[in-house]
Amino acid sequence: MDAFRRGWLGLALFLSALVLMPVLVVQFQHDASRASEAADDLAAQQTTPASSQPAQTGMIMAPTSAPPGTLTRFEGVAEGTIIQGFQRITLSTTGQVGGIRYTLTGPGDYSYTLDAQTAPYLFNPHPGGWLTSDVDDGLYTLRAAATNPGIAPATIRFRIQNAAATPRHQPT
Repeated sequence: MDAFRRGWLGLALFLSALVLMPVLVVQFQHDASRASEAADDLAAQQTTPASSQPAQTGMIMAPTSAPPGTLTRFEGVAEGTIIQGFQRITLSTTGQVGGIRYTLTGPGDYSYTLDAQTAPYLFNPHPGGWLTSDVDDGLYTLRAAATNPGIAPATIRFRIQNAAATPRHQPT
């Protein structure tokens, strides 16, 4: 009788294994597939530049570099206004923008470039600001571009109309 019970017990275990085996095989294949995808993701992260890789802290991904900044607005001049005399034009920003490269273009082929490295990013062809009587009257465009890549430039247009002033020289 003991052998008979062991036989039925063995048969029951064998049938259970037959039923459970496909479930276990499917689960194993699913886990292996996920492990392969994780290995592919890791390989892709290792081929991207280190500055763009996020640092992994548990389950939360945190950026390793500061988010890019934005150029928000010009201070000291408004779009479409008429300006003259001494002007102090700065640029408001948020985040990390690096330095700012200003490019002023105007009548004819006039173009002037100036770099401002620190906030408040003053456009200063002259000490402390800009003496507009040093350029011809007309429509001008001031473009500010951040030295950090990926930040959209800011542009403003205005008119210079100096009261009967003639330009003495143009900034170089």
